[in-house]
Amino acid sequence: MQEVPISQEEALRNAAKFGEKLSRLIGKAAYVKKSGYNSYHKYNYATEGDFLALVKPLLDSEKLAVVASQESVTREELEPTKGGRRQWLTTVKMNFKIVDGETGYAENLTGFGTGIDSEDKGLYKAITGCVKYFISKLFLIETGDDPERENENETGDRPTATVKPLAEKKPETADLSTAPLINKAQELLEKVSGKTGESATEILKLASGYEDKAQKFWCLTPDTLKTTTSEKWLKMAIANLEKELGG
Repeated sequence: MQEVPISQEEALRNAAKFGEKLSRLIGKAAYVKKSGYNSYHKYNYATEGDFLALVKPLLDSEKLAVVASQESVTREELEPTKGGRRQWLTTVKMNFKIVDGETGYAENLTGFGTGIDSEDKGLYKAITGCVKYFISKLFLIETGDDPERENENETGDRPTATVKPLAEKKPETADLSTAPLINKAQELLEKVSGKTGESATEILKLASGYEDKAQKFWCLTPDTLKTTTSEKWLKMAIANLEKELGG
């Protein structure tokens, strides 16, 4: 469909109207119910259906539409599960176009999601997580909890998240400049483990994440924590561990 040229003043009015609609929607989308239950970690969580049931009527009331599309997918093999099954980490990058049906004004946004699975459901988990995270952050929806941890997978094995190296590397020695950060991270790791009862490997998995620019997934393990020279990774892990402690 061919676009009709509009004046700069009209474009600004459309943008302002879009902002007003989004603001009203954020005000109405206060809290989402939790119909999902994680039987492994024993807690309730909001499913994708819970989020959609909340925002779809609100979007309709403001004549706003969201068009989602998949931009890219990457897949990395992780260490096998404790039961010996192979598993993969799938990362998806998605684009979300929010369109005002009354003016035609649109905003394009990007979201990321990950999913770990030993079969073929990693992509679906990644997309579901991406959609949920996008909705909750765009509309500032309160869920009352931190991002939920991975449930046990279809095999009944608890997934581990240590990335399998492509080639053997020589042992590294800790950089003196990162030694204080390593010591602090190890102290926090012990405190979180004592608080939650989780293993160090699982805690570090949850404290891992993405680099800002490269959007490359990084994951520390108890062994690599002792020798890593990445100040950025250590600071990010420390911040996540402190958050887990409520600091």
